Amino acid sequence: MAKTTLLSMLYRWKHYVLIPNRGDDNKTFIKTEFLRDTVESVDCGDEAARWLSQKIKQTNFGYRLGYYHADEPKWETRNPNKPIDDFNKQTPVEDLPAVIFRPNIVVDGSKPYDEDNWKSLKIGEDVILKNIKNCTRCVFSTTDPEGEPSRTLSRYRMNKGPEKGPLTGIHLKVNKSGLIKIGDPIFIAYF
Repeated sequence: MAKTTLLSMLYRWKHYVLIPNRGDDNKTFIKTEFLRDTVESVDCGDEAARWLSQKIKQTNFGYRLGYYHADEPKWETRNPNKPIDDFNKQTPVEDLPAVIFRPNIVVDGSKPYDEDNWKSLKIGEDVILKNIKNCTRCVFSTTDPEGEPSRTLSRYRMNKGPEKGPLTGIHLKVNKSGLIKIGDPIFIAYF
């Protein structure tokens, strides 16, 4: 086992596995699912796969664990206030806060669903983000017993592509990293 540990996993505070940093020469790349997309990642090895399968399925089910290097682009989801305001006008429940959609970045000042047409964003001096795809809402945003916000979004914001589900927000890929802060200027390039 290599000296540098890349990741350790804990389950119910007693079982763990250490995943070594395998070094650049020993990488095995695998396809993994991330945000409903297939992405290439580095396989964390058989020990991690066995451990993960045991904890999820209580058997060696064949799951694999992949990781990205810290300097590789990450994905972010952003969700502006205007779609939330528009949504709140159409839903029968009291106003829901934007936090129910779990945004990482909130852009104010755009018209509702304008992000559907954004090619890329520049935030502040350095950060450049590229629009990857629309964000289909998962069941975690359906916290209301009456099925909101998914029920209302399903009436007027359904995905027309192969992924099923209501849309709000977009997934972004970091093309150039840096620091961002509240109030930074945002420049938008359209498709």
